[in-house]
Amino acid sequence: MAVAVLKAIGERFGKFNELGILIALVILCLVFGASNPSFWGVDNIMNIVRASSYLVIIAVGQTMALILADFDLSVGSQMGLGGIVCAAGMNMLGLPILVSILLALGVGALIGITNGILIVRAKIPAFIVTLGTMYLARGVANVITQGRAVYPLTPGFEFLGNYQLFDIVPLSVIIMAVILIVVTFVLKRTVFGRYMFAIGGNVETARLSGINIGLVKLIVFMCAGIFAALSGIIVTSRMGTGQTNLGMGYELQSVAASLIGGTSTAGGKGSMVGTLIGTLIMNVLTNGMVLMRVNVYFQNIVLGVILIGTVGFDLYNRRKTGDVV
Repeated sequence: MAVAVLKAIGERFGKFNELGILIALVILCLVFGASNPSFWGVDNIMNIVRASSYLVIIAVGQTMALILADFDLSVGSQMGLGGIVCAAGMNMLGLPILVSILLALGVGALIGITNGILIVRAKIPAFIVTLGTMYLARGVANVITQGRAVYPLTPGFEFLGNYQLFDIVPLSVIIMAVILIVVTFVLKRTVFGRYMFAIGGNVETARLSGINIGLVKLIVFMCAGIFAALSGIIVTSRMGTGQTNLGMGYELQSVAASLIGGTSTAGGKGSMVGTLIGTLIMNVLTNGMVLMRVNVYFQNIVLGVILIGTVGFDLYNRRKTGDVV
């Protein structure tokens, strides 16, 4: 609830939409830092940022779908399948590292395109389509591996998940930053981005304006699949093994990060900066409560309350402005 209130304060004073949740993040850091000084340790901060980068890469695609008033429940399974396909390409097929990575990204793109086609052409709701491909992708990953971990991987592949710039900044964080910058530019400075917000704001008005809604949705879901597979590849490189259970729960975590970051449940509103801050809030909360030895079940309760409060505030705000009845 505090997140929702602070976000309202930010909007009240005409600042950036992300101001309120940024203030909430700062307060959380100060509270946990005061409770346990080890929170400010470089290793701990880098662990938070590294863990956040994996989720942010997925949440970028999820936010794009939410802006369209859709969502993708398959991204967690696509993350797992992407990691398995990449690992299997090297371990089972003997493919070069780059070819295995491209193969995994291609599989992510294919599943995303399949989602888009079924949603656009077959008129099946995104919830049903992506729920189906969530099970499909996880099933394919288990069929490939027979439920076993895939290792060893080609020497040199570990670079992607373990390299640190200046021995401090993980490569995954750099990749995350590049994706955030590019997608933010697309959303704010391109016709495609304006089309996305127009579709999410009012799909009928967008259709009457001549916007190719089907093509926009197809591209968005394809991007969501590629980002999910990329995150799976990075985590697989970090672990040094392909795990079939990789990405479990990330589909809902990515939705939570986007909503906490200010993305509207009704579509037509959202930002990558907000999604980044929302992800950091989730990971700072988890990390801080672990340092404070808070029971893991209570951690889930806290995250749930924050998510409900944020969505509740969004719904209240839309009712106040007449967007819903």
